[in-house]
Amino acid sequence: MAGMLQPDPVARTALSMLAAHPCIRQKLRSELVHNTLRRSPLQHAIFSCDEAMVLQRMRTDAGGRDAQGCTALFLAAQRGMHQLLNLLVGAEADIADSRGRTALMAAAANNRVGCIDRLLSFQHGRQDFDGDTALIYAARFWATDALSLLRTEARLQNKRGETALMVAAASNYMEGVEALLLYEARAQTVGGWTALMCAAVVGATAAVCQLVTVEAGLRNNRGRTALIEAVFCGQMASVHVLAPLEHGAVDAAGRCALMYAASRGHTPAIRILCPLEGDVLDPSGCDYRSYGETDCLL
Repeated sequence: MAGMLQPDPVARTALSMLAAHPCIRQKLRSELVHNTLRRSPLQHAIFSCDEAMVLQRMRTDAGGRDAQGCTALFLAAQRGMHQLLNLLVGAEADIADSRGRTALMAAAANNRVGCIDRLLSFQHGRQDFDGDTALIYAARFWATDALSLLRTEARLQNKRGETALMVAAASNYMEGVEALLLYEARAQTVGGWTALMCAAVVGATAAVCQLVTVEAGLRNNRGRTALIEAVFCGQMASVHVLAPLEHGAVDAAGRCALMYAASRGHTPAIRILCPLEGDVLDPSGCDYRSYGETDCLL
């Protein structure tokens, strides 16, 4: 008897067959997403690009946020629906999402130039909870067109002290580096890091070549140059580019790049740096050869 109460794993009802239809399945999936995210009718109207419904729901739904903290304005900017922004910006321009991100940041990350044009005067200079600006988002997501519109945010730094140029340099995003170099070169983070250092430690060679002419010789809070940091990370391509311009510099401990290369057994780096720094002595009067058998220095 118990076995008879179990559903037949093969039998299909008319309702289950209907639900399996691709069109119905897509509709159900869409509804599930919207219900899970707790989106208002106004936010639904954004996804259907229904301007009449947007107008109808503005009074009751404006300012509301979904489960991710997004407003209708944020969603419209993210999707590039610039024709709807004028209807929403007056009511929602001051509202950020749950991470402090604005509609302008959403537009910048997605390279929505038309939306950036409409939002810039309302949200220019705003920063999220990490201190990131719309310009930094554009650099992070390689949104080249957006960069040119957002240059008025140049030299704004996030909580770590990073600029958009540093973000672009660290990912070897050359269009971003070239667009921002004039505006943000030689800025430094809280720890004294430059865009050149950010590029050098990840082996972003093209960015290193572009930045070395304007940032060579700058030091971070430990007195280290981009060359020394590149040696620490074993980035030989960066060492090749930086050695001619930064050799001979010593950090706060009095050690040069060659000494750190020797302590790590980086033979290719030693070969490059030995002719340039072989006669440099540390505060104890020792040269790089004294570091060849020591534990790795930090």
